Amino acid sequence: MTEDPYKVLGVSPSASDEEIQKAYRKLVKKYHPDVNPGDENAERKMREINAAYDQIKNIREGKSSGSYGNTGSSQTSGGYYGNYGGFSWEDIFGQAYGGFSQQQNEATNELTAARNYINSGHYREALNVLNSVNPAERNARWYYFHALANYGLGNKIVSELTKKAAEGVEVRLLFDGIGNHTLPKKMFAEYKKAGGKVGVFLPPLITRINYRDHRKISVIDGKIGYVGGLNIGDEYLGRVKRYGPWRDTHIRIVGDAVDQLQLRFIMDWNFVCDNEIKLSDKYFPAKESRGNAKMQIVSSGPDTKEENIRNGYFKMINEAETNVYITTPYFVPDDGIFSALKVVALSGIDVRIIIPANPDHPFVYWASMSYLGELLDAGVKCYQYNKGFVHSKTMYVDGFVTSVGTANMDIRSFALNFEVNAFIYDRKLTEEHQAQFMRDIEDSTEITKEWYSKRSAWFKIREAVSRLISPML
Repeated sequence: MTEDPYKVLGVSPSASDEEIQKAYRKLVKKYHPDVNPGDENAERKMREINAAYDQIKNIREGKSSGSYGNTGSSQTSGGYYGNYGGFSWEDIFGQAYGGFSQQQNEATNELTAARNYINSGHYREALNVLNSVNPAERNARWYYFHALANYGLGNKIVSELTKKAAEGVEVRLLFDGIGNHTLPKKMFAEYKKAGGKVGVFLPPLITRINYRDHRKISVIDGKIGYVGGLNIGDEYLGRVKRYGPWRDTHIRIVGDAVDQLQLRFIMDWNFVCDNEIKLSDKYFPAKESRGNAKMQIVSSGPDTKEENIRNGYFKMINEAETNVYITTPYFVPDDGIFSALKVVALSGIDVRIIIPANPDHPFVYWASMSYLGELLDAGVKCYQYNKGFVHSKTMYVDGFVTSVGTANMDIRSFALNFEVNAFIYDRKLTEEHQAQFMRDIEDSTEITKEWYSKRSAWFKIREAVSRLISPML
């Protein structure tokens, strides 16, 4: 038998729902395992707190009696220590990690419900990845990131992968050579000793410094896939003061689209590791059919004949009938994309673009502002996100088409970087994402024509210089 759940939360049975929620949030802040890493007592206490909260919730909804039995822990398909009573990480930790969306190729009511509980971005995503490497099956876990930090979360992920490799799981970690050139070899010593494998995509050479692997893919057992804007590092958890809270969008996929992510990883791994992976059915297991959301995994880079992601963006914009909503940390479009946005805006379509107010690359920021300034005259609504740093690479069109992935709305992503995006065709899921976009606008400042016309001479000089060199940014 468990304790009186009200006693566990430190409230009386007559407490209001608001008082219970406040007590719950306070306890989560105190006992959450990431506040107390490695503390088994904290983990045990957190499970007890979740169970107590769920029991109180069921009692108040009339789903259970007031007797106190063993309720166990509450853990959803997307959760780590349960759903936290529907609270977002912003509610619990007091800052916005925002914007993580969980999604399937074959959507289910369960995952849609789970998504409503998961309002954090990278932090929950990181925990979901860790959670996903624990199934009983022993197939393959493959991780592929543009950036991997040698501290904090980076070391934690490598540690968890080392454990799985020691259990006999086939684990591979692939990362960009330029972006991770400072990683010490000793970081992977134990991981390799346990049987894990490491691949470096295009090790640094001055002749190919422009060719960056910007993809971020995780595939677990050939059944679960992740793709989006998140790398592995503490800045993606909002722990770096320079950026503040980090706003990103990453998606979880199950269904047939996982095969496309798996194949993308295998092709890139074999490019780096001399065709070491031999294709077999074990990497493409049968999937359970749960829904009907349509999805394409689209890749582009210097190795593709066409700029596939850029062309996909272009087609979506040109065929828009009601709206085009874009979030990107870097807005340096080519002439075709830029003209397409102008034309659809002039035709009366609602075009909105969000960029960071707190940029990480000043030249890109000033170039972005120069392009946005021109679009204002065409009727495009432009915004600067104020609640930390926005790193999402998303586009939503007509409440039906969603693009989430690694490609920014810039020339580098179109032509030079190796990128991967998910194009999703589903009205319900797109409407959910568009609702998040509107919430982001609430945390943004609109760039008005009046404000832009009053920019200083120094502002204009920086714009002009940055615009001149924008194809190289």
